[in-house]
Amino acid sequence: MSKKEVDHDKKKLATKYLEHKAIIYLNARVQQISAEIKINYEKLKIRKYKRIWGCCINQKIINLNWKLIMLPTDIINYIIIHELCHVIEPNHSKNFWDIVRKFDP
Repeated sequence: MSKKEVDHDKKKLATKYLEHKAIIYLNARVQQISAEIKINYEKLKIRKYKRIWGCCINQKIINLNWKLIMLPTDIINYIIIHELCHVIEPNHSKNFWDIVRKFDP
């Protein structure tokens, strides 16, 4: 096996490990934050996105990028709060930002 193949395999293994850890960690964080701020969601999906950290669809389904696991905790928490607030307000109106500010000034 060449060095390039070994490096590729290591990268693939590290990525799978981080994806697995992200699923566990993000599920726990979303449950905890949702309970703390009393905003319920229907379902959480951990996905692979290239350009976004998360989104909320149908005002009840939260999608988060597994790569969030590599960000600082306060940024992760903010993104989770941001997406949970879309359960209440689906757009980025003034009302939405007021709700976000209520939970993360």
